[in-house]
Amino acid sequence: MSVILWFIVIYLLFRFIFKFVIPLISATRTVRSRVDEMRQSMEGRQNHNGSYSNEENTDYSKNESKPAKSKGDYIDFEEIK
Repeated sequence: MSVILWFIVIYLLFRFIFKFVIPLISATRTVRSRVDEMRQSMEGRQNHNGSYSNEENTDYSKNESKPAKSKGDYIDFEEIK
C-alpha cells in the first residue's frame, strides 16, 4: 500500500514540475531576454539621438507660448448662423 502511495506522490511531483515549473522558468527567460533587447534598443536610440536633443530642447524652450490670461469664467464667442 505504501509503495502505491509513493508512486502516486512521485507521479504528481513530476507532473507538477513538467507542467508548471519548467514552463514558468522558460517563460521567465524569454521575457527577460525580450526586456533586455528592448532596453538595449532604447539605449541605442537615446545615444543616437543624444546630439540632437540638446539643440531641440533649446529651440523649444524659446518658442513656448505663454498661457492666455483669463478674464473670468466666460469665453467670448461669435455666433455662427
